[in-house]
Amino acid sequence: KHWINSDADLFCGPTKKTIEAAIKRGMPTKKCKVWGALLRSPFYQSVNSSQVHSFCLKYDIDPKLPIGVLATGANGVNSHMKVLQGFADKDLGIQIIALCGQSAVLFNQLKGFGERSKIKIIPVMSINSNEMKTLLEMSDWVFGRPGAGLTSEVISIGKSMYFDTSRGIMPQEQNNLNF
Repeated sequence: KHWINSDADLFCGPTKKTIEAAIKRGMPTKKCKVWGALLRSPFYQSVNSSQVHSFCLKYDIDPKLPIGVLATGANGVNSHMKVLQGFADKDLGIQIIALCGQSAVLFNQLKGFGERSKIKIIPVMSINSNEMKTLLEMSDWVFGRPGAGLTSEVISIGKSMYFDTSRGIMPQEQNNLNF
C-alpha cells in the first residue's frame, strides 16, 4: 500500500498486472497507464542484417549455428565454468557466447577452456547496448541471473531465458522469477 500515492498525477507501470495492483491499492484508474518495461534505447529499434554481419565478423560467430548466451551480472557474478563443463565433451553443433563483463581473468579462463571443448565457446568482454540487442536477437536462449535489466531485455525480444539461481538471488530478483 505504501508505494501508491493517489494524489500523484500519473502512475505508469510495466504491465497490466502492475496497474491492476496499483488500482487495488487505491490509485485512481484514470491516472494509471501501462508503460511497458524500461529498456535501453536500442531495444526499441530493429536490428538490421548489416549489424548482424558486423557483429558476427567481430566476434567470429557463425550465424548458421544455434547460439546460447551465458550472461553475467554487472559485478561479474556468473556460473559460466560450471555450465560449460556440462557441454564441453558433447558435440552439440552449437556455439556459446559467454559474456565476461570487465573480468579479463574470466575471459582468459573461458578462452583456454574453449580451446579444449567440443563446442565453440566465444568469450566476450563488455559489450554496448547496441551489441547486446544484436546478440540477444541472434540467440536461441539466454542463461543468466534474474536481474531486471537482462530479464526485461530478453522478454522484450521474445527469447527463452533460463535463470541462474545457483548462487542465490537478490530479494528484488525474486519478483522477476515470480512474474
